[in-house]
Amino acid sequence: MHPDDPNLFIEVKSKIDWPSFEVAFDSSDYAYTLGQDGRGKRTRNNSFKQSFDLRLDKDENLERLIYYSNFRGDILFICESSIGDGGAGFIARLDGRTLRLKWKRHIPAFNIGQGLLHDDSAFVTAIGFVGRVNLESGEYMWRHDDLYGPKDNAFNSFEAPEITNGVVRFVETESYHRKTLANLEVDIATGKIIKTER
Repeated sequence: MHPDDPNLFIEVKSKIDWPSFEVAFDSSDYAYTLGQDGRGKRTRNNSFKQSFDLRLDKDENLERLIYYSNFRGDILFICESSIGDGGAGFIARLDGRTLRLKWKRHIPAFNIGQGLLHDDSAFVTAIGFVGRVNLESGEYMWRHDDLYGPKDNAFNSFEAPEITNGVVRFVETESYHRKTLANLEVDIATGKIIKTER
């Protein structure tokens, strides 16, 4: 996939000031800010303001806003969060007009990767995890857990997914720990693993 592929979620690059932070980014006619508590604001022309809430659980903190995209006029966020020492993530869909949270789906690991839109779905990744989420319902169409290899450290994190001829390929990011990059090929429709190299 080319990094300018319109189907890729856009990475938000903002300075994070610990222990609390606020990220800011622009999307078409709007500017967004989002705090560690998952509450944010959208402004247009520095005047019109709307609030939104990603509804984090008690004691959950947004680690960083990772990626966003537009889907049928709505806003999609892929975020990484933490509760205590544990880390995980989620993908969420907000109504593009009201900013009401339509749904939010848990991603059960940290090292959240760049998402990819395909038809009415999105591919998401995290350490040892890949999945396909239906963007209408927010449900997983398929998912694969426990891919991480503690002996070989395979699938610690992933590059953006790539699609070729009905197959989605997940390749791990480069690591100085590993000489060969692990990769996984999955049938888009069925979720069946076609090939694994590690």
